[in-house]
Amino acid sequence: IQNGSGSLCRIAGGPPLQVRAQLMDDLTAAGSVALRDPITSVQDRAVLFSGSHDELISLIRRHHGVRAGNLAVAITLQGTCGNVTVTDIRVHERIPRGTPVPTGALLIQETQGGRPAIGVTCNLDTADQTFMVTGKPGQRYFGPNQVHLAPSEQVVVYVQFKASRAYHEFDLFATYFQNGITRQVDIPGPDGGVFRLTGLARDRRAYQSIYEAGLNGGYVPVAP
Repeated sequence: IQNGSGSLCRIAGGPPLQVRAQLMDDLTAAGSVALRDPITSVQDRAVLFSGSHDELISLIRRHHGVRAGNLAVAITLQGTCGNVTVTDIRVHERIPRGTPVPTGALLIQETQGGRPAIGVTCNLDTADQTFMVTGKPGQRYFGPNQVHLAPSEQVVVYVQFKASRAYHEFDLFATYFQNGITRQVDIPGPDGGVFRLTGLARDRRAYQSIYEAGLNGGYVPVAP
């Protein structure tokens, strides 16, 4: 059966595992967003105060905004041919560790309630950046757990990436096992395959400006 499934994969011309990732929140969702470039124009301040959702997203992207503190990602694993076992998902940093956080501006939107706790956490500020079981210090997610997939079967792994001290740009890749052979596959992310997350400045006065979401929508400037 294993040799047959491998032959089918070769005939199909594709890998036996497909993986995709989706951000669970956009740049206007509750939480904090840090901008690399400062807000300086009257037009941009007007967008923050009363702009549409699309205008706000455009402003954040133009100022190289990135989610701060937490980044929730849904990773979908799907078998395509033969039985596949996913044994790990890892982080690969694209930039040097300890890259300073962006301090052009900080946009804050307080959370209202919140989604249920995500079962897997990855702290990007740690040395090994391993997927851990949320709420259970020292317990790895992969190792004790492996994801076994039959053809066309899907499993979604929800991960909360965390950062508190630095700015991160990173890729993800999954390791899987089939027919006695271990392989790796890249997990495409947003923005050309790059995931981005930053910590917050230790002193709020480091930001050139800070805005908080108002009760009636829009962002208003606040003192550090």
